[in-house]
Amino acid sequence: MIKKISAILFGLLAFLGWSVQSQAIEVTVGGSVGQAVFAASGSEIKPIGTVKEYGAFQDTISTVFVEVALTDVISVGVDYMPGDVSTPTNTNVQSDGGTLNTQGDNGTHRTNTVGADFQDHTMLYVQAALPFGGYVKLGASTVDVATKENLETGGAYPNVDTTGVHLALGYQMDLDSGIFVRAEVMGSDYDDVSATNSNHADISVQITDMIGASASLRIGKTF
Repeated sequence: MIKKISAILFGLLAFLGWSVQSQAIEVTVGGSVGQAVFAASGSEIKPIGTVKEYGAFQDTISTVFVEVALTDVISVGVDYMPGDVSTPTNTNVQSDGGTLNTQGDNGTHRTNTVGADFQDHTMLYVQAALPFGGYVKLGASTVDVATKENLETGGAYPNVDTTGVHLALGYQMDLDSGIFVRAEVMGSDYDDVSATNSNHADISVQITDMIGASASLRIGKTF
């Protein structure tokens, strides 16, 4: 996590290097809270076939952010999510023949549960002011995907990471002493990820078509 944040901050500082003028630089710090909806397709790929499901879930999210104003219109910033986003747990019961089976035979049943936590979501973004208090934001992010599984059929899946792109629209209301309040909606799209079972090289899981949408209230102060 520290290396990831350091790399993003280094990139931000390098980008700022050419833009720093003799005028004072405005720095903004703040935080946000909101609701997000995420959706994706998950597949378990085995020699006997593939099981694929599509699911969506909702979660509360919160972030902290730091921005630096390059001009009166353009700012760059880093947004970090200190908490995890947890997917629902998916459960399947397999017979000793490897077929999904919840009832109706006398074979040996093995129950597998799989879920994931999205951790250390870190976004670097560029924000441009629009007329009448509006703004648009374009961002790129990295996030760790920590798998949570209990596989009676054996093995485990390693943690992976992915990247995302984000587009947001918002409105900012300025208050006294550099304090502001923003209302923001954002759409997100993440790269596909896959992981191979540690005990079975011919078994893997894939997460594809990962998207998200969020609405948040953001409060900050400019110095």
